[in-house]
Amino acid sequence: MTISRRTFLRGVGISATAAMLPVVTAQWAAADPQTTLLTREQLTALLGRGAHLPLTKLTTTPVDSGSGALADAFGAHLPSRDNQVSITGWAGEDDLSADLALGYDAERLYVAATVTDNVHRPIGGTNQWQGDGFQIAFGDSTGGYGPEYGLALLDSGPEVYRFSDGSVTSPVSDVTLTARRDGTQTHYLAAFPWASTGVGAPGPGGSVLFNAIVNDNDGANRRGWIQWRPGIATGKSAQEFVRLAALPESGACQAWITLDEDQVEVGAQVKAAILVLNWDDADRRVEVIGPDGNTTPATIPAHTTLQLTIPITATTAGELEITASVKDLTGGTTIDLAATGRVTMSAEAIAQEIAKVAASVETARDLLARCEDRAIPTHYERVDATTLEKFVGYTRDDVTAGQRWRATYNTVAMTGMAERLLTRLRSLVAGTATGMRVPRYVTGPIGRDDWLFTGTVSDGKTTQSGQPVVFSGPMGWAEVISDIPKLADLGFNTCALEMGPQGAIVPADAIPGWGTTGVGDAAVTFARDASVSHDSVAALRVSFAGPKKPNSYRQFFQLLTVEPGATYRVRAWIKGQDVTARAVSIPTATWATRYYPPEGTYDWQQVEFTLTPGNVSTYRFSIIGEGPVGALWIDELTITRADGADPANIAGNAGFDDAATVAASGEYAVSTYAIDRGPVRWLEAAAEANIAMSLLLAPQYFPAFLTAKHPELVLAENGYDVHHPLAREVIEAFLRTIIPKIAKSPALHSLILSNEPRYVDTTSASTKRGWAQYLTAHYRDIAELNKVYGTAYRTFDEVPAPGVRAVEPTVQCYDWTTFNTRAFASWHAWMAEVIHSIAPDIPVHSKMVGSTLKDRNYLLWGPDPEQWATFSQLSGNDASNYPGQGVDGFLGKFAFYDLQAGIARTPVFDSEDHVIPDRSTSYSKVEAAHVAADLWQGALHGRSATTFWVWARTTEVASNLAGSMLHRPDVIAAAGRTSLDLNRFAAEVALLQGAGSGVGIVYSRTSSVYSSQHLAAVREVYKALLMNGIPVHFVTESSLSRQQVPDGVKLVIAPGTTHLSAACLQGLQVLARKVQLVVAGADALTFNERNQAHPAGDRTAVLRDATVLPAESPADIGAAVLDLAQRRRLAAVTLERTGGGAPTTVEWRPVSDGRRWLVGATNYGAQAEVVTVRLHGRQPLELRDLLSGERLDPSPVELAPLTPRLLVLR
Repeated sequence: MTISRRTFLRGVGISATAAMLPVVTAQWAAADPQTTLLTREQLTALLGRGAHLPLTKLTTTPVDSGSGALADAFGAHLPSRDNQVSITGWAGEDDLSADLALGYDAERLYVAATVTDNVHRPIGGTNQWQGDGFQIAFGDSTGGYGPEYGLALLDSGPEVYRFSDGSVTSPVSDVTLTARRDGTQTHYLAAFPWASTGVGAPGPGGSVLFNAIVNDNDGANRRGWIQWRPGIATGKSAQEFVRLAALPESGACQAWITLDEDQVEVGAQVKAAILVLNWDDADRRVEVIGPDGNTTPATIPAHTTLQLTIPITATTAGELEITASVKDLTGGTTIDLAATGRVTMSAEAIAQEIAKVAASVETARDLLARCEDRAIPTHYERVDATTLEKFVGYTRDDVTAGQRWRATYNTVAMTGMAERLLTRLRSLVAGTATGMRVPRYVTGPIGRDDWLFTGTVSDGKTTQSGQPVVFSGPMGWAEVISDIPKLADLGFNTCALEMGPQGAIVPADAIPGWGTTGVGDAAVTFARDASVSHDSVAALRVSFAGPKKPNSYRQFFQLLTVEPGATYRVRAWIKGQDVTARAVSIPTATWATRYYPPEGTYDWQQVEFTLTPGNVSTYRFSIIGEGPVGALWIDELTITRADGADPANIAGNAGFDDAATVAASGEYAVSTYAIDRGPVRWLEAAAEANIAMSLLLAPQYFPAFLTAKHPELVLAENGYDVHHPLAREVIEAFLRTIIPKIAKSPALHSLILSNEPRYVDTTSASTKRGWAQYLTAHYRDIAELNKVYGTAYRTFDEVPAPGVRAVEPTVQCYDWTTFNTRAFASWHAWMAEVIHSIAPDIPVHSKMVGSTLKDRNYLLWGPDPEQWATFSQLSGNDASNYPGQGVDGFLGKFAFYDLQAGIARTPVFDSEDHVIPDRSTSYSKVEAAHVAADLWQGALHGRSATTFWVWARTTEVASNLAGSMLHRPDVIAAAGRTSLDLNRFAAEVALLQGAGSGVGIVYSRTSSVYSSQHLAAVREVYKALLMNGIPVHFVTESSLSRQQVPDGVKLVIAPGTTHLSAACLQGLQVLARKVQLVVAGADALTFNERNQAHPAGDRTAVLRDATVLPAESPADIGAAVLDLAQRRRLAAVTLERTGGGAPTTVEWRPVSDGRRWLVGATNYGAQAEVVTVRLHGRQPLELRDLLSGERLDPSPVELAPLTPRLLVLR
């Protein structure tokens, strides 16, 4: 078999090998075509299989719901392919299926659907995607990911929710939805005004990118989904969306191409179907030029579709691209067609290639040892060697699990990596190449210097303290723990793990390290008995009065970490009293084979048997009680390797001596068992491996036994009442137990207070009480509130909390979001106070979702970056940027970093950094390059620590872990090498983090509530300036009210800022004496936080010396601000295309250290940009790229896609 490879990117300096990724192009051979004419009904049956839908222009407005509402429109049935179903245990069409139809007119796109679902369990609001309903997304005008909507029929009626805005600024309420349930079918009709899609109505021959998935929830959680095309559930990308191709009223044809299988093995056949739809009232003559260049003439009757089927045999593995064209001889036009698929290697071929990679790893280890003997640095080379070593086994696992395309792509990637690694190492050993030294973090004190961390570093030759450090590494669970000793060799220096309250807060009768469960009503008790033991403090007592019933038992268990395939020897001392036959048992492999203690009454005796867990790494060791037994005592349990390879006892608390401390209330007990065997050990391993570890305290893992006992703790929306006294008592008990155990570890980087914090509650007693107190303090007199609200409440207690699911431009919504934010922040601040009362020097932060500037509905969640900064020592977040999202994906993420960096002069820590979409099935050259570019550029925007989501593997396609970076060797190598680059140039990164141009952009939380345009305008201005070499700072409302702006800011831009508090307006009036204010739009600075007009004199005083731009739309505001900036020559360094103008996909960030100019430049596009570099309007005398070591000619300079450059200009 032939595998072709070529390099795609130059890469990041010495780390280029990680980005030299394979492009595997499949070879194929075509057979003779078969021609068929299809009726409309026959065509419709095929449309759900492909990525093309003829879009009919409607002559009447539909009114009924269901797929039949658009009788004249084309539609699709889902599923039409097996790979469209991502539901474990899907039982067929009656379980979940859907029929869609789509049509349009000048004003709207109409989506009609009938969903067959045996169980209807919808969920509303931000979690709508977890329940039954639709997710619908559009591509934007550039092919990027546009707005995404949810459609659901709730008990309260139809609901439309917008998950992401894209470029849309129109209110979500403009989208209308009718829906009804009829038996097991739900009928929908949604009407999307074109403004809500982000694109205009298509003209004849035009098209719209569209996609839909149908979610399924049968009562517990989201089971999965059925998708039309990938791109919503499997990563937010419009690259594979359906093209809705507008049909003219008459006189034209459409053509497209589909493959009957998306993936085949080498040697198998795939059928390419070229379809030509004649939408005319007369016959049309066409010529179809097939993939092999042969021409097939045909005459297509009116309103009929020609299907030309061509069998194609794949002869090599790789990405399959089939092209064809159709000449419309009647209309005189030519339509070019393309379809893509995948051709996988055979399992045997993969095994052969992976064996070669494994041999290369062994050779590489020998060469690395020789380099080490000669003190030749091999930081970068070890990244590749360690990655390859890990993925030899992983790739074999993928083949076994049926992940053939992933295994194929990774095999080719690893083969190339291995070849380059050996070439590099042999050059180092021969002395024809020079190894690169990198200052690597060494376990010790970590400090903070503005946005960068400091610590002790060693490059293998010298060790220095107080040096800049950029932290990066993985987050996750078991895989992270086991890989801690390897992380440094993978290029990383940090990791993040978690333990929540359930790890320490246990039932009052719990035995630490052990759990209980069962079936039926068997009242078996498992108790720690301190009055009876063999030769220790206590023993386990099992007792049950009976009687024995079928399928009724209790189980006492512990999860063991075992060596796959190993056999273990189990020994224990037991004592019996009235033990009946088979009353107690211990499975020794499966439940079919068990050990049974002796019957009767007897004194202490030692028993022994073998345990064979099988080919697993974790095993549930169980003691099962199901029959009468007076008492069976078990003590001094040991489980050790039967072959003597490891004498350690793998069972914890095996003598049952450890006991939990019961709280004074008796509600629960506190145990340090899981802490001692979890975070304490993890930190010990991290300290040994020079890895700084952050710990998520995960308060979302509240003990379930307490919420079951106290249902008043459970919130209607989700989660628990964090303000309830018992909840606070439990969280504090957890914190006061775990913090002393870990606080003194030199490996502890920081503590993460919460994970994606969200608090939505309008019904609990705590919230009602707090809401009334807030209103009382804010309005003081109920008459004043009634005046503002237009209501007639008698007391503040009567005012209901608004149960809004989306932000509304009302004072009630403003008050609610303000109250909820303060209340939620106070809870976080309380946790921080508890922690700092024990360990005052440990930095804390929270994993706030980075959506503040993307979606104003995030205001309803509670977190606010300004208030979070008051109790945090680091600016924590959880942000995302995925391949294919282009400029907007990068800037949407980095804008939030810049916002946090402007609020607090402290490092930004993205502790759940999403760089690969959950469940992504895309394995290509792009992902590794994207991750490297994101990691590098994010650091320039203040992110000095990141832990990637997620270091875990799975074979479940619907799992959030599917497609993660631990399935991708090229991605891991790229991330590790970029991590080394960031620390090699940490001083330069620190300079670029402080880059500025004297420009500040106002982010107004108040305007976000009242104006749907504000955030869009902020994003447009940010993008316009940043993509033209003008770094910016953010200015917030609280800083305006304090009459402060970030250092160096001389120009303050308030885009789409319609509402500001009186205090902010007064602050602007004072600031106007030292900064220039720029506003846009007729309503700029018109209203206060109560949606009332400011006194005209106050507003006039602020605007008197301001620059007022006439622009109204966000795009126009962005363009006007850029024009103003360019006229003021705010960009010291400019990049110009050969044909003129700035490159549209390149961010460049300049800063001067007084001797030279540094420029961080990265092209976020898919095509190279060739530019001329100018400094103050002139070409520099010297231009170098520090990352690659190249000396460059200022004209032209090529900026390859997703390839960071660190330029030095003199």
